[in-house]
Amino acid sequence: TELNLNDLGLIDVPSEIAQLQNLQGLYLFNNQLTKLPPEIGQFQNLRVLGLGNNRLTPISP
Repeated sequence: TELNLNDLGLIDVPSEIAQLQNLQGLYLFNNQLTKLPPEIGQFQNLRVLGLGNNRLTPISP
């Protein structure tokens, strides 16, 4: 299952996303995101996470 939320001007990722436990691809390109919800780390099947062109703060390795 893939979910495309590109180009929607999102400020936050919708909380309902936590219900999509079999999600394999999540595309959030070209929004206004500044952070990601902790639920994203719970997707065991997630293979692709597209986050380009948002306002996320880089983290150090």
